[in-house]
Amino acid sequence: MLLRAFAFLTLVAPAPAALNIMPLKDVRAGMKATGRTVFSGGTVETFQAEILGILENVGPRQSIILARLSGGPLEHTGVMQGMSGSPVYVEGKLIGAVALAFPGAKDPIAGIRPIEEMLALDTLPAAPAQRPSAPLADLAALFPAAPHQPPGDMRQGDIRQGDMRLVEVSNPVSFSGFTSGTIEQFAPRLREYGLEPRQGISLGGASSLQMGDPSRLEPGSMISVQLMTGDMSAGADGT
Repeated sequence: MLLRAFAFLTLVAPAPAALNIMPLKDVRAGMKATGRTVFSGGTVETFQAEILGILENVGPRQSIILARLSGGPLEHTGVMQGMSGSPVYVEGKLIGAVALAFPGAKDPIAGIRPIEEMLALDTLPAAPAQRPSAPLADLAALFPAAPHQPPGDMRQGDIRQGDMRLVEVSNPVSFSGFTSGTIEQFAPRLREYGLEPRQGISLGGASSLQMGDPSRLEPGSMISVQLMTGDMSAGADGT
């Protein structure tokens, strides 16, 4: 059996018609939101989020909602690895999913990717020009306590303004039967793909390949994916 570090999944409903969505044009700084994720074991828990602003035009027709998270262990850990995909709701309406964070920061400030953009819902009315937002140029002023990051390799999806950087939240992947030296050798390349390699523990015996019950999945659930089994195993938990 492979013991893996816990990570977190958010399951967004499979059909857009089933979603109750708040379009980006209605999201305002100061709004209170709630999110769903797994902090420990398999229990889905809620966390809180305060909308801080919106970074517009971070990519072609792309924006990022900025929010300060709270609840559970977030005050001490910051945005945790594996939280990518955790759904965030305002008044019961889905606004998007946790996607980015400041690397190395314990202040739980997250970048939320709007659900409207993820589902490519381009039929909604265009946002009015006067909509309050947090322009990219104001990133440093908005988060004076966020750590400054030295220049480094940028991954697709990362956002940089000056010395400050928002990066995609990594997904942990555990390797069992591999030496630590082997994992370290390939770690930089894996991180380029948004994966965080970890040393797994195997207690011997064959791994169970039994499929889980999809009917038990809910927003914020965790799933496990066995990538390789045998004398050397690899598995991931998360989105």
